[in-house]
Amino acid sequence: MLRRLDHVGIAVPDAGAALRQLQKVLGLAHLYSEAIPQEGVTAHFLDAKTARLEVLEATRPDSPVARFVAKRKGGLHHVAFAVADIHAEFRRLKDLGFTPLSAEPTRGAAGKYIFFLHPKQTAGILVEFCQEAADASAAASVVLVSSTPCPSLLTRLRRLGTTVVAHDFSTWHDSRQIPAPAHMVLVGGARRDAARVLRSGPKACLSYALHLLDSADMLPVIEHTVPLLISAPDTHQETAVQLCARCPGSTLCILPTDQQVPVRVDPAALAQVLAGHFRAAAT
Repeated sequence: MLRRLDHVGIAVPDAGAALRQLQKVLGLAHLYSEAIPQEGVTAHFLDAKTARLEVLEATRPDSPVARFVAKRKGGLHHVAFAVADIHAEFRRLKDLGFTPLSAEPTRGAAGKYIFFLHPKQTAGILVEFCQEAADASAAASVVLVSSTPCPSLLTRLRRLGTTVVAHDFSTWHDSRQIPAPAHMVLVGGARRDAARVLRSGPKACLSYALHLLDSADMLPVIEHTVPLLISAPDTHQETAVQLCARCPGSTLCILPTDQQVPVRVDPAALAQVLAGHFRAAAT
């Protein structure tokens, strides 16, 4: 059953220019950006209140979005609808004679389950169906290790219905402090401190999320065997890209800043990104 319009996807050759134009014309807030390596694309999400605008930029010349841009110079790429049960919707459409573009629903941005129908079957529009992954975060704890207090982020993480245990890098000792099962989030921190925490036992965690680490040289300090999210504000994008490149299979997410002094990331946007990461890791 359809719930609502989830987002409209636009493919562009230059995401930076497109975001500036759309924000200037429409006044939409930039929520976050997420790299999706398996699709060869980076998705930039703008808040359109009742739905979202997804600006897509190819990261590989052989990706579907790259081929779309090469052929059409960009423009409307797809329309996505949220559904209550992605697998039931997949079966329903197959029973009606439609042919989804994948053998089953797959993972997309923010850990959602998705599938597409070809434009030839849907009046010339590429249609996506998506469903939030089951929120298993309530069954797991979140361990937040930060270089400075993060009260706003703590509050938003606790709204997910999970237990959040906060530590300072200076008081962190070893992996016995990790309540299992748990997701570990590191915010800030010097190379030495972050490396010490990362070495303390990834097998005890469902996932790792690294935000605003100050050195690309610290990785790989572990051979991660659980989902790894690397996020950073746009002012630290270069370091985040280096970190992601040194950890194959990791997910990269770039968040916009308010450009004030001190430069800050919106805690609500970071919490939203982390929630999607937790869902994807726990299912």
